[in-house]
Amino acid sequence: MKILSIESSCDETAMSIVNFGKNGNFTVLSDTVLSQVEIHKNYGGVFPTLAKREHTNNIFPLLVGSLKTAKMLQKRKRIKKITSEQKKELQKLFKYDTTNLENIISLYQNYKVPKLDAVAVTYGPGLEIALWIGFNIAKALCILWDKKFVPTNHMEGHIYASLIQHLEKNKYKVSKVQYPVLSVLISGGHTELVLSKRQHHYKILGQTLDDAVGEVYDKSARLLGFHYPGGPEISKLSEKFRTKVKNSKRKIENEIKLPRPMLKSPDFNFSFSGLKTAVLYKVKEQKKITKSFKEKISYEFENAVSEVLISKSKKAIEKYKVKTLLIGGGVSANKKLRGDFKKLTRKQNVDVFIPDVKYTGDNGLMIAVAGFYNTQKKNFSKMQKTKSVNGNLKIK
Repeated sequence: MKILSIESSCDETAMSIVNFGKNGNFTVLSDTVLSQVEIHKNYGGVFPTLAKREHTNNIFPLLVGSLKTAKMLQKRKRIKKITSEQKKELQKLFKYDTTNLENIISLYQNYKVPKLDAVAVTYGPGLEIALWIGFNIAKALCILWDKKFVPTNHMEGHIYASLIQHLEKNKYKVSKVQYPVLSVLISGGHTELVLSKRQHHYKILGQTLDDAVGEVYDKSARLLGFHYPGGPEISKLSEKFRTKVKNSKRKIENEIKLPRPMLKSPDFNFSFSGLKTAVLYKVKEQKKITKSFKEKISYEFENAVSEVLISKSKKAIEKYKVKTLLIGGGVSANKKLRGDFKKLTRKQNVDVFIPDVKYTGDNGLMIAVAGFYNTQKKNFSKMQKTKSVNGNLKIK
């Protein structure tokens, strides 16, 4: 099965074309991510209307480029006309985007229908005005090309990203897992513990009650004077101090102490806003924000985040007799967390899958993989009738 996938939930416009074979093996024919980070830096975070504008401008050139890379862009000998019914449907989709309306019609008229079986697209969660851009393009292509429409949950994509295993060149496979599975989803918008007793079955055990872990990383980094996205800067400084502690012949003390929010709570929920507030108070106490202070507070901050995530995950593993742990989302790129989760699974004797750093952020490949498995769900025919995006979509 060949799938074209589209991701536009936040500030990356991503697209992949993937050929799925048997036993979870697949070949990547095209895979591109266009980031908007540089554009949003000056705003201290993702500015929704700018994100929408960039998706609108980038998505059609990305589509053409993806088809060309996959060798699926072939000129027609004669211009193909669209029916009045097709045009009517497209005009509804692109009511406020006449440029992409004209682009999509021109593509269909001048180029042959590519040999694809389906188009998968993120329909939530995320920024709705961003989600609509990818969603409408996917809908339009399915109308014109007569392909299966596969609406895909963004967070399910992050779960499958952890299972993507590179074999050689453009060959990959989806790793097999033992159930029950616990997925730890940590990103700028989400912090969730999700239990799966079988494939396609999801139950949220716990989630953040306020700030997501990636969000608190960036907000705390801003308090220390770093530009968006500041999370990686905190990680760098934390790692620098950790190396000093490890290599020093004498014991290095860190006088900075931060709370571990909800560490002892009986449930599986999280709360990180208090940690951010504690960082704020520590910053205000300083007459001068020195390099040493930044290193020490970054180190303590990262230890606090890790301790809470590991503790809650450990409790869930033990309670539900979990056999496999999956880590997904942008924050799963964090070196400290990757190491600590590996230590946890060794002690608990469970398998762990963490995505290649390349696939920790938003990408089209994870949507293609999740989309492929969506086509095997019992309710797939119902899913195909999805008519809108959902910024608050839950995984279930």
